[in-house]
Amino acid sequence: MVLSASDGWGDGEGGVIYTLPGVPAEMRRMWEETVSAELKQVAGKNRVLRHRRLKCFGAGESAIEEMLPGLIERGRDPTVGITAHEATITLRISAWADNDDSCRKKITTTEDIIRKTLGHLVYGEEDEEVEDAAAKALLAASARLATVEAGTAGRVAALFAQAAHRQNATSQQFFCGGLVLPGLPGETSELIAAAKDVASSHNASVGMAIGPVRPSGVRHAVDIVVVNNGTPIVTEHILGGGSIAMSRAAKSAIDQIRRILLSHKKNCSE
Repeated sequence: MVLSASDGWGDGEGGVIYTLPGVPAEMRRMWEETVSAELKQVAGKNRVLRHRRLKCFGAGESAIEEMLPGLIERGRDPTVGITAHEATITLRISAWADNDDSCRKKITTTEDIIRKTLGHLVYGEEDEEVEDAAAKALLAASARLATVEAGTAGRVAALFAQAAHRQNATSQQFFCGGLVLPGLPGETSELIAAAKDVASSHNASVGMAIGPVRPSGVRHAVDIVVVNNGTPIVTEHILGGGSIAMSRAAKSAIDQIRRILLSHKKNCSE
């Protein structure tokens, strides 16, 4: 199809196609000043569309779909879409209504169902990443984290450093730094000692050690050790295959921080 109009629109078969050339900031202005009003005229009445994205980690796309029967179906109002990117699952709730309040009520009702069903698998919303959620948990607990890693090739430290930048955490520091080593001992006792040592040397209350990649049956795994105020918690992460194996392992280690601190907060309040 050729868009002959100079302002970037043309008649399609049964519809109208608009093009918005430019960077996102420019396209938003174009939308508000031109396309939005045009679409309202085409629709014949003022209709509002709203979205909300819920971010999840800790289960795969198919597993989350199974946990939400009936929600991710065509024709449902509001609709719920699901996408996956490097082991992070995004649920996008979209609602049409005559006004903004009605849209938000529809979205909130569905969001409540999702949060109640998935529980701790939902870590945030919109543009939040799992490291942002872990950062918030550390800040809420007034905790300070230091890391040492071998099996994740520096990804954990890099993601926490990026989260610190986004949080602008200058008044209350939650990430004290991370060591990236070519190798670490594979024994659990030595990983616990490494987590305690990195916490002590960085004046942190929480230390994390991610061990080397090792065989686990027919697959490979890394051990993740978190020492929170002297108490060690050890988990095994099966790497799986594909190009995102290291990214998934790093996110799993980061998510351990979030879950441990949330669990500690819950236990203290009971």
